[in-house]
Amino acid sequence: MSDSTDVERLRELQRRAFSRPRTDEEAADAERAAAELAALMPAREPAATTRSLETVRAPATNALPERDAAERDDPFDDDPSPAERAWRATVARMRGATRAERRGAAIAAVALLAATGILAGVHVALTSPPPAYAVFADGARADGADGSSAGGASSERDEESAARDLESAAVELAAGPRALGEPRSDPRLVVYRQRVSDSITEPCMALLIDRGFLTGHTCTTEEAFRTEGLEQEWTDGGAFTVVYAWRPDGSSTLEVEQRGAITLDEVRALDIPALEQLEAGPTPADQLIWNYSPGTIAGPLLLAEVEGTQWVGLLTDDQDGFGRLGDAPQFCLWVGDRSGNAGACTSVEDFAENGMEAPEVGGVAGGASQPFAATWLPSGELVLEERAADEEASS
Repeated sequence: MSDSTDVERLRELQRRAFSRPRTDEEAADAERAAAELAALMPAREPAATTRSLETVRAPATNALPERDAAERDDPFDDDPSPAERAWRATVARMRGATRAERRGAAIAAVALLAATGILAGVHVALTSPPPAYAVFADGARADGADGSSAGGASSERDEESAARDLESAAVELAAGPRALGEPRSDPRLVVYRQRVSDSITEPCMALLIDRGFLTGHTCTTEEAFRTEGLEQEWTDGGAFTVVYAWRPDGSSTLEVEQRGAITLDEVRALDIPALEQLEAGPTPADQLIWNYSPGTIAGPLLLAEVEGTQWVGLLTDDQDGFGRLGDAPQFCLWVGDRSGNAGACTSVEDFAENGMEAPEVGGVAGGASQPFAATWLPSGELVLEERAADEEASS
């Protein structure tokens, strides 16, 4: 090593071997440098004085050759790992090396083992379950030991409702569902793992609306979840957008963004003729088979009555909604007779563009077939189309 080029080469190898790897590539480079350092240390014949001292300390018993033979005969050493082969080569060279060379080789070996440990740690991180899966452990709850709140809402009830929806959709659960966040909140974030095959599962999340309506499902692979987690955006009829996420560390977010009209003045600003009719002349309650007063903002208005069946339109708040968020008004169309009634609602923005159809129910609530299909238009007109006999019988 007297040549200056060799000295610089040795220093460069030492720098690479003793550096702290931050990536798999740097760890592999450190391993190569450590192996090259070991190769630059050829075995030397020990000095006479050293031999005489070793003879005094340990009589010639061929201990080292016997150990080598035992290692060769070890049935578990048929296919040693690269790290183990490098370690053995380093040990073999150290037996005949000077003290300085032994110290250098030992440092290189430590660097090699450190690199191997880093790679093992990376492997564990890529294959072990992410912390987010702790929510599926027995007794684990994000909102308290009993899963309940002061208002009487319960995570267990929400999870049972979500499980029923998933079961009806033929989802095979591997874990969950678990409802995250405050039980009184609406919507709630629900997380679960679905079984894709005997060996493959996927982490998933969805939104639970109005304590019983599961929507906004999204899933990803196990590998993608460990690095990216899950994030989704769901729009509720154009009036609200929900942005929600579930991350590998177990944290989650759920934000509801208002995208449509909330106040009556904002609805009026859309210039929907049907709203003007609802506000101009509501139908007295004694003229209606059913009184639609709860949650009503404008109306109710009797749009048509045929053979004892009434169609009634109104603008309501969230109390009469189905699967709605917040307090956004919505147009609702109800159909009823003396046997019962049924209704459907849609967002203000959707009604202004498309109108809405009366719910498809057989005999309203009483069992007789409905003779008409009804569509309520933004102009305020109710369009009735008589059903064909075969269509009416199949309703």
